[in-house]
Amino acid sequence: MKGLAGAHAEAVRDGEVTPFGNAASSASDVREFEEVSDGKRHWLRVNVRGSDGALLVLGNPIYLNF
Repeated sequence: MKGLAGAHAEAVRDGEVTPFGNAASSASDVREFEEVSDGKRHWLRVNVRGSDGALLVLGNPIYLNF
């Protein structure tokens, strides 16, 4: 999360929000997560929110069918 110190990422799967990782501690942090397949269709996107909860980055959805 370049330039977003103090911000945090959240995964949105089919509209359900799941925060992941701690707040960014530097201007260039990296976040990773795994998605377990259930064999159905889903969409997934990642958002970034500031320390005040304001939406800073709205990720594009990725459509999955695996």
